[in-house]
Amino acid sequence: MTCPPFWLSDPGVLVRDAAEFFPFTDNDVRCTASALNSFTRFGIYLGILLAIVRVSPVWLAVGVAFAGFAAGAWLYMGTRGSVREGFESSCGSDFATAAPILDPREVIAEYVPDVIGLPAMERTFPTCQNPFMNVLMTEIGDNPTRPPAARINTKMEEFYQTIFARDPGDVFQHTQNQRNWVSMPATTIPNDQGGFANWLYRVPGQTCKEGNMSQCFFNTGAEGIPWRETRRLT
Repeated sequence: MTCPPFWLSDPGVLVRDAAEFFPFTDNDVRCTASALNSFTRFGIYLGILLAIVRVSPVWLAVGVAFAGFAAGAWLYMGTRGSVREGFESSCGSDFATAAPILDPREVIAEYVPDVIGLPAMERTFPTCQNPFMNVLMTEIGDNPTRPPAARINTKMEEFYQTIFARDPGDVFQHTQNQRNWVSMPATTIPNDQGGFANWLYRVPGQTCKEGNMSQCFFNTGAEGIPWRETRRLT
């Protein structure tokens, strides 16, 4: 959700959203600008109503007073960094992942698939609290059987853009601001360290360094490789 501008920067917003004058709606709770705009409209409407009822234009000063208070509050909150911008609007109170919470005793000594490309019955999908599907510290105790992250890019992008502001300097849309938000290689609890290591390094049979001569290449020119030279001499 995008918050409307405060009326100091765009006075026309008071007219465009003239129907919003109650400063305690859900939208106002999430957006400081929206709340102060509604507060200002309420003061203006109240001043006009009192001026009509009392038949005195002096009561129009009530709207001016409300507007002055709203402007002062906006400037003060801006200096304190407490302006609410509504990025958390679409985040519910759901748990960070949609995976069921199981008894840890049920998965003792069980293999948890976490190798990239390996199919699994369950996956962890992006949520607005955890768009990159990383293992959270709270999940180690609360979700001890968390399945691996799903291979999803579009949904992850949607959640990320919901709760984080875009980088205004990223004119080429290279999503530079996402570099610090990446999915970790191990995304299960407990982490499948062995599976990830095998996916990275495992080759069929022994390597040359482990004594498998069929994996050795001796035509290395002037380069001296000690273990190969030793094996060839022996």
